[in-house]
Amino acid sequence: MAKIGRFKNAQAKADYLRAYDDLAAQWPVAATDLDVETSFGTTRVRKSGSGEGAPIVLLPGMPGMGLFWMPFIEEMAREHVVYTVDPMGWAGRSEQTAPLKGQDDIVRWLVEVFDGIGA
Repeated sequence: MAKIGRFKNAQAKADYLRAYDDLAAQWPVAATDLDVETSFGTTRVRKSGSGEGAPIVLLPGMPGMGLFWMPFIEEMAREHVVYTVDPMGWAGRSEQTAPLKGQDDIVRWLVEVFDGIGA
């Protein structure tokens, strides 16, 4: 049966979120954090850039988070709006409330994220 990850306690969650926020504060371009509601929970998406080029949605390799793209975001955001996603069930600021039971659920989650950002 698919599971939903949880922090072992409130202090562990607070420590993790503080570390995440410290890293996010180093993001080299202006950004807006979006919390996209999906059937599987709230997905954190960071929107950067304002260029005229086609929007770009970036997913990290497993089991990464959207902040993975920090070394590359400055160049990409010059000419594009770039969305970096914290995938559901991995490290990041997304908060999962329902399990992803297989590929169909993963696709559904991603479509809901794309709909939520207007992509």
